[in-house]
Amino acid sequence: MKHWRHRWDSVSTTRAISLLGAFCLVVLLLFWAGVIHANDGPERYVRGATDFIHILTGAELIRSGQAAQLYDLEAQRAMQARILAPYLTLRPNMVLVFNHLPIEALALVPLLGLPYPLIFALWSGASVLAAGAALWLLARYAPLPGPANRAGLLLACAFPPLHLALWLGQPSAFVLLGLCGAWAALRHERPALAGVAFALVALKPQLLPILVLALCLQRRWRTLLVTAGVLAGGSIAMMPVLGVAWPLRYLLLLSGSRDWGAEVGVHPAQMENWRGLAVNLFGQSVPALVMPCVVGLSLLTVGLLLLAWWRAHPAGQGAGTAGQDDLIWALAILVAVPASLHLLPHDLSALVLPAWLLGRRALNGAWPTSLSRGWLALLGGGYLCSWLPLLASDAPAVAVIPTVSLLGAAIGLLAWQLWTYQGQSSPVPRAVPRQAHAEGGPAR
Repeated sequence: MKHWRHRWDSVSTTRAISLLGAFCLVVLLLFWAGVIHANDGPERYVRGATDFIHILTGAELIRSGQAAQLYDLEAQRAMQARILAPYLTLRPNMVLVFNHLPIEALALVPLLGLPYPLIFALWSGASVLAAGAALWLLARYAPLPGPANRAGLLLACAFPPLHLALWLGQPSAFVLLGLCGAWAALRHERPALAGVAFALVALKPQLLPILVLALCLQRRWRTLLVTAGVLAGGSIAMMPVLGVAWPLRYLLLLSGSRDWGAEVGVHPAQMENWRGLAVNLFGQSVPALVMPCVVGLSLLTVGLLLLAWWRAHPAGQGAGTAGQDDLIWALAILVAVPASLHLLPHDLSALVLPAWLLGRRALNGAWPTSLSRGWLALLGGGYLCSWLPLLASDAPAVAVIPTVSLLGAAIGLLAWQLWTYQGQSSPVPRAVPRQAHAEGGPAR
């Protein structure tokens, strides 16, 4: 075991991984610059090649006195056509729908006097700071062993979904910060701070149900109450601008999302979740199987999460050891991502947290060699798959099927691991007495 750990701590290995991460980071930055150039500069890029246009649409509706129509598709379509002109023309019945929480649009209203590319640059800068803060929390409170910490940070900085979120103007980096902030605060028994951080995850509400379930299983009631208070307070604070009924209008918009298609910028075949997997496998041949497949896989993986938690907490207690809670939190995120009904490649940014926690245990000598190798192979395969949306953008199945399959494999392996070792942070061979462990480290 020590030989395995020292081999991965070696200077030559970590230097090679660091160089790989730095190379990938440069490639991604050059790719972004190339996309901007291909769109004839920042103005056309922001308007025609990003998702940021739908946030600008919401902000312009609010500024123009149409806040009550923020979630009206016809009002969005008319405003979006004005924003695109004179650079682009919105095709009939098309609109990139604004289906996010209004806080994103409200945040841009004070900036609307500035050129759109500058507003986009400020938003991107804030996203970079959020991603940097999330990675700092991981490196500070769950460092990888030895020089592997630097290599891991470079690979995380070169994670394509994070860059996709930056290119598109999506809030995925803020969601990652919320996940990492909540994890770090709970690790240090600061439930109120965890609740404030967890409120950021509401920027992607489709992730909330399973993560809330995980917090309920761990009996983090104070965290949930603080999160509910932050969200309720924010909703009430926005009512003087958006109207008292804005939450109802938002829910009504989302209620029709199941039937959305390309006309509002929704492409199920590109989604890297159970829905995307089912659409790519059965959408053309047996479309009636799509929803049963999605429901079945979602129920199966949620069931694995419940069984893993129950096995890790045989006495029915809520929170466990730091190692147990880390693995349950990692499993909850792994389940929440494919089980979300609307999830695109940039949303895989949330996987940075479970990948870091699992990679740390695979490298620090806490697990048997075969298990560590299995996890490193899965994590490496997942990183390679994260490049596929960039390399095969015209063939979504090429990216969706292997990525979601690996997610399923990771869920199964982690659930099996928690069940087999009864949730221990460090599996211990039967021949070795179960002595006290340093958290996340080998027996001493």
